[in-house]
Amino acid sequence: MDVHAKEIVDSVSYLETYAGLLLNLGRVDEAESIVWQLLERNPDCKSYYELFYKVNEVRTNCAMKLAEKRKMLGECVQKFSSARLPKLLFLETLDGDEFGFHVDIFMRKYLRKGVPNLFVQLKRFYKSDARRTTLENLYLTYRANLDDHGTLGPVSYGKLKSPYSDDAAIEPPSTSLWLNYLIAQHYNFMRQTQKALIVVSKEIDINPTIVDLYVLKAEIYRDAGDIITASRWMDEAQSLDTADRFINAQCTKYMVQAHRIGDAEAMASKFTRGSTTATHYLIEMQCMWFLIENARSYKAMQKYGEALKFCHEIDRAYTAVLEDQLDFHSYCLRKGTLRSYVETIRLEDRLRDHPAYFDAACLAIEIYLYLHVNPLGSEGQEENKQGANPSSSEMKKLRNKQRRAERRAEVSKEDERKREHQNHQRNRDRNEDPENRPPEVEQLSPQKLARPENALNEASRFLQPLIDLSGNRVETHCLAYEVFERKGKYLLMLRAIRRGIKLPTAKDHPWFNECLCRFLIRMSELEPEPGNLVHEVLLQEVHAIFGDNELPRADETNDNFMKRNSKSFLHVFRGMLTKTIIEPRSSSDFLKQLPSPTEKEFGDVSWQVLFEALEVLRTYLNLKLAPVTNEIINSFRDKCSLLYPLANVFFTETALESHLNATICKNPAATPNEASSKLSPSCQDNEEFDLVVKKLDALSYDENADVNGNAQNKLDAHMYANKKATRQRRKRASNVDNARSNAAETTSI
Repeated sequence: MDVHAKEIVDSVSYLETYAGLLLNLGRVDEAESIVWQLLERNPDCKSYYELFYKVNEVRTNCAMKLAEKRKMLGECVQKFSSARLPKLLFLETLDGDEFGFHVDIFMRKYLRKGVPNLFVQLKRFYKSDARRTTLENLYLTYRANLDDHGTLGPVSYGKLKSPYSDDAAIEPPSTSLWLNYLIAQHYNFMRQTQKALIVVSKEIDINPTIVDLYVLKAEIYRDAGDIITASRWMDEAQSLDTADRFINAQCTKYMVQAHRIGDAEAMASKFTRGSTTATHYLIEMQCMWFLIENARSYKAMQKYGEALKFCHEIDRAYTAVLEDQLDFHSYCLRKGTLRSYVETIRLEDRLRDHPAYFDAACLAIEIYLYLHVNPLGSEGQEENKQGANPSSSEMKKLRNKQRRAERRAEVSKEDERKREHQNHQRNRDRNEDPENRPPEVEQLSPQKLARPENALNEASRFLQPLIDLSGNRVETHCLAYEVFERKGKYLLMLRAIRRGIKLPTAKDHPWFNECLCRFLIRMSELEPEPGNLVHEVLLQEVHAIFGDNELPRADETNDNFMKRNSKSFLHVFRGMLTKTIIEPRSSSDFLKQLPSPTEKEFGDVSWQVLFEALEVLRTYLNLKLAPVTNEIINSFRDKCSLLYPLANVFFTETALESHLNATICKNPAATPNEASSKLSPSCQDNEEFDLVVKKLDALSYDENADVNGNAQNKLDAHMYANKKATRQRRKRASNVDNARSNAAETTSI
């Protein structure tokens, strides 16, 4: 490398590789010099500091002490005063009053500069209870000082004297704004949703034109589980800055998650070209997040054909990427970029290990497993089944669906004309140049995808790339076992268990523990057949995994799993469900012993964990693993809804639709009474929605409560929304009047 140093253009990669080689050769002083050169180039790269730690470890033959790290990082803070990372790493080496003293200096600077992502930098310190308490005290002290005398004020740290004890300068209004922004993020992280909403709503009332505040309010509602209200506030943020592509994309994502598919496509059309629909354009552009979010949303709405269509589109995108790389090979060889060429070859080898493909494949496999157990009939049969003896609520839903279908049909007419024009242009181009005619691509039909001839074979097509490339994930082997068990492939079931059990996280993984117990039950019921080679290989490999002694019993394995994870709600919940598989005769007793969300022994269980448990119950019902009934699911969901009344995932279908109409359809500028009078009949007369509102109203405000909703906050939200909307209308009207007057003046001139 010394000989060819002048010929290497990528100096950063050269220095990184050179430092690693010197370190392996034991030339510590030279390696340290190279590391300092790298730090001078980029002092915000964490890997360079880790490389510096390794250099000192090689020099001293022991781990670098905390005092040595503090000294080294202190030098970096002095040397790279404008860099942020060395200051954060230096703060990680401090505790107590020293931490409070230095983090005070750090925070004041960035609060005055107005850095929105300050909380993202400070979040690393929340792992320590003492540091988290120190930060919260600082936030509240700043807030009190600003309210009292307009300054951040001095803060005492024991024997350490604050450098700001004589600072009496009045802070600008922006400091108060970003302090409230930081406090709201803190409360949201601590799952104190009421406090977070109150802080951010008051700040929106003061500064109604700051887009970040609306985005934060949407994030607070999203973290509380109310993605429908979150999508509305993100829409408000987007209306303030329509040119911001990031806000547009986030708003589209929130709308898809809220099952507002039509609104999401309309929003996406604002940053896509107009020659085709937004969905087709984003499929063509291989926009993975849009495809996977649509697939999840359609699966949640039980539209399995539409969900599978998006999963297959993702699979086609990765196939196209592999095929298109052939053009890149000659380019790399021609341009001499051999490093990029090698990286591309390695990427091709593990392309389908990408998280987007993994998520899409898992989703498709889960849907195909459901369709294997619950195959759909023909479309006519499904319609007749749904139309037999409809109740009044079903008739109301049917009328609403018909009205929405009519509106969608009207909107899609223009899109259909555009597609016909585009197809006409494409066909004309093909006729003019038949040699360049692209290959025909089969159109994906949701109806056909939802009614496969062999659902397990379709699932295996998505499963095989995961087995080949994503073997380091426990979920891969769980899905493999689910598919092969239903196929009756004992050796492949054994392979899934053997590969999964080698992973360090498999031992305490709830899903894998269930698969292991089911496999042990299968093996205990397997009768030896002389001369059957499959059975002989199976028994031999089983003893190689579990030892030459007798196979472990499924009930003992599950009991040990539950004892190891007795403080985890999800582990105990799924372990109890696994007991219903092990001892089916006592399944009704075990179902009664399922842990309740309100049990104190599990601590504060988040709504995400409870939703995962609810999904496990639905899986047991859909795949017929245990005698789980709809009554059990509804009872568990109601308990979760009482604990987290804002979480949309715990709403019934009718309550969810009513909440969507009440949140999206109402006029933001109207008072609560006026808004309720303008709702559709389904929004006004729905008893379940009224019950949800009563739950919110019945909750009392408690500073230490983690329940995400109360009556006062509900009233404040209406007041702030009304004031904000009124100001926005006045501002827009003023802008229109100014534009008209300017146009008139220009015309007269």
